[in-house]
Amino acid sequence: MKAGWTAVALGDVVRFQSGGTPARGRDEFWNGDLPWITGADIAADGSITPRVHITSAAVSGSATAVAPPGTLLLVTRTSVGKNAVTTFPVAFSQDITAISPSERVDLGYLRAFLGSRAATLANTARGATIKGITREVVAGISMPLPPLDEQRRIARALDHVEALRLKRKQTLDHLLEFPRALVQEALSHQSTLTTVGSIAEVATGSTPSRANPQNFGSGIPWVKTTEVTGDVISSTSERVTADGVRSAHLRIFPETSLVLAMYGQGSTRGRVGVLGLPATTNQACAVILANPAVCNYRFLFEQLKCNYEQIRQMARGGNQANLNLSIVRSIPVSLPSLDAQREFARRMGFFDLQARRTREHVRQIDDLFESLRARALAGELDLDYVRLTSP
Repeated sequence: MKAGWTAVALGDVVRFQSGGTPARGRDEFWNGDLPWITGADIAADGSITPRVHITSAAVSGSATAVAPPGTLLLVTRTSVGKNAVTTFPVAFSQDITAISPSERVDLGYLRAFLGSRAATLANTARGATIKGITREVVAGISMPLPPLDEQRRIARALDHVEALRLKRKQTLDHLLEFPRALVQEALSHQSTLTTVGSIAEVATGSTPSRANPQNFGSGIPWVKTTEVTGDVISSTSERVTADGVRSAHLRIFPETSLVLAMYGQGSTRGRVGVLGLPATTNQACAVILANPAVCNYRFLFEQLKCNYEQIRQMARGGNQANLNLSIVRSIPVSLPSLDAQREFARRMGFFDLQARRTREHVRQIDDLFESLRARALAGELDLDYVRLTSP
């Protein structure tokens, strides 16, 4: 360890405070003025977005606690490992542990250190239904502790790189709004309202028998709904053999076919992807083969992405609402002229290039941040040579 640094147990240099949930049946506890958060209200970037508010009676009448501004909050149940620093008073649930550093520890340094341990903490989480980590696990974490001035310099350097990273990610977020705007622009001209089934063939796949190991292995990519993420599908976690294709009567769909998830967990249902290679699918996927005489596949792809929420709402069923091939065929779409669609696809080509470049920049900055943080926390970064300029 670097000269002047020591290793300490986290519990020896911070104070912990637990949170709680006010009784849901007590109306006087809810819809007050004080924000109350769970682990779900802390984003990966450390921002806090409260969804509900409680009253002062809830604070005095339950196990919840209030963290003042400048408190570090660590998610220790559900989305374990996320952390944030409060900028306003906020009450919190048992998903979260509030951590207040002693005079020996800089808050920014503490947040950087816990951020570096986020993946380890997540992997340590245990539980049958709700995974979490105990107070003892957090308190026992060994933390390298430089002199206070050096802690502050490390925090400033990492905050600077984090600001660069956030700015680049915001640029990417803004860029990803471009396709929606381009679809709306194309539809602002004369267009025809129709349905997916009127302009495309809609088919599906199936699952070869798992009982026969000869059905799976090297061969044809086999798409499942978990691989339908709103992007090009360029690889799959499983492949089916020629035997599997024959036994399940699978059809091999060409590149540029659209794949729509008809059912799946969470937000999966309604997502759409586009094949970047010939592939087949399971029965949970609808495959849409646009008629090139009337519809450009890229325009249809982007329009279906824009209509994700409306498509999800078309699902039917009791315990778990799903889409089916008939519903997919009935999805309404608007089509401008074929020339307008082709112009849309041409402009999207330029967008794709810029998006790839921006994603690569984000990846590079992410790698830089991880490298700098690891070196800084190991005492291997010469802060005298870290030049800080405005992001």
